[in-house]
Amino acid sequence: MTRNIFSCAALLAVAMGATVMAAGPPAFVPHRDDGAVVLFDAARDSWEKVRNYTARWINGSDLRPRARGLEKNGERWIEFTFQGSRGMACSTFYFTPPPEPEKGRQYKGIELIIDCDRDDYPHIGVQVAFTDQTQLTRELALERGTHAYLVDSGFRRAKRPPRWELIRYVMLTLRGGRRAADMTYRLRRIALREIPAAASEPAEGDQVPDLFGELVLLPEPKEVRRERGRFIANRPWPLFVSKTASDRTRRTAELFANRYEQFTGLRLARREFQTELPTTGIVLRLVGAAPGGGSARGGAPEAVSRAQGYTLLAEPERIVITGADEPGLYYGTVTFFQLMRHAAKRVETDLAIPCVTIRDWPDTLHRLVRLERSTRTHSAIIPFEKIEGSTT
Repeated sequence: MTRNIFSCAALLAVAMGATVMAAGPPAFVPHRDDGAVVLFDAARDSWEKVRNYTARWINGSDLRPRARGLEKNGERWIEFTFQGSRGMACSTFYFTPPPEPEKGRQYKGIELIIDCDRDDYPHIGVQVAFTDQTQLTRELALERGTHAYLVDSGFRRAKRPPRWELIRYVMLTLRGGRRAADMTYRLRRIALREIPAAASEPAEGDQVPDLFGELVLLPEPKEVRRERGRFIANRPWPLFVSKTASDRTRRTAELFANRYEQFTGLRLARREFQTELPTTGIVLRLVGAAPGGGSARGGAPEAVSRAQGYTLLAEPERIVITGADEPGLYYGTVTFFQLMRHAAKRVETDLAIPCVTIRDWPDTLHRLVRLERSTRTHSAIIPFEKIEGSTT
């Protein structure tokens, strides 16, 4: 429930932010200070640039933040107090583009220095928006006293990791409730966290293997065989299905193309093949849909024949996902996007997927998952095949 509230707020905030951006909202200018890229510093920046408002998209919202600058223990802070009790209060910090990270380093999250007087761990929301129209939402439980809070992960609809160098604004939120009007906290600084960039290849003569982005596939496939070479995903490859493909296979291809676009920004051109497998591009097919010629290694690998199984072949110029049946084909595409997620974590921008042959199938056709909906209600047991995206 909490995640749904914050995700909806983030989307609405982005839409609202886009309108404000057209009018040119006051923005803080990031600067380097003692090796850190500071987005906001209460000792340097005017708190009057912060936009404070109630979430009018929530019916009946009247909770509104009030900000003021003050000095505490010899340091400058911006203090937030609140008026009202319903809806959500929002305080938004807009930024101009930050400087490029130093050579050999990359941005990974933001750090907020917050001071709070309460000892009951009050919660605030942190919503980060980026210029590529993506967002990240995180809830913080504040501790008594002054602490640094790191936000480098959270709820995110986009399937790719956030690009922190594209940060546009940070919105701090407080939801209405019985003690909302009693809430007071202070903010001293917001800074980009800068970390060493992981090397894409081991340094020359380095005997330590580069394990960054090591493949971890869930559930673990029955067979995984690594090959030499890489498939560069960030290219306009064609997407093939058999000319006699079923409606369900074509629907799987449509879902595949949509998700591929989320990772790469590229829309795959849809094609059909008749007999021989294409030698380049991405091929989705069922067992027996076409013979397996055309592989650079002398033919496609032996197809899995067990129900709901699949074979995934990644070559430098081709991806072939072969399902034993329609569910198996879909599960093969899910595993492919796990490979894409691993590729997206690396420093390179070409989304390089290692050449690999994966064969997998479930041990049992009927799987269940138990969902604990509440401590006061009965649990729900749902067949796994009814859950979108299940792969076990």
